[in-house]
Amino acid sequence: ALMAISLVDLVSSLAFALTTVPSPSWTPHVPYASGNTATCEAQAFFLQLGNVAAPLFSTFLTFLFLAILNLQWTDDHIQKVEIWAHGLIWFVALACASFPIPLDLYNNAYHMCWINSYPEGCDYKADFEGECERGADSVFYS
Repeated sequence: ALMAISLVDLVSSLAFALTTVPSPSWTPHVPYASGNTATCEAQAFFLQLGNVAAPLFSTFLTFLFLAILNLQWTDDHIQKVEIWAHGLIWFVALACASFPIPLDLYNNAYHMCWINSYPEGCDYKADFEGECERGADSVFYS
């Protein structure tokens, strides 16, 4: 579990470190934006993966400490539970990071790509003129 936390932290931190670089180059008022829709979606996917997986793995690691110290679980018992927990956590994290892709929810969100509408505010600003090109109803998912 500790190795898995380290892995998702590394991947999501690298995605976060890219800041606005993966944002589509045509996005207005975004410095250093030099990517496209695919690079923006990739950054957002890995950020979302880390946002979901890291706390789940941390919770599981805490549970393991409890099981070892208070319940005197053996290594055999821990290994059986660990396999199922890893599978469940990866399934949930990958599902949560993947479902926004077909809904076009991953767009520039100021300092990085994440769940947002494009053009910005098209789904919640009353005075916005026009329609959302991507991410309609993103306000319900972020």
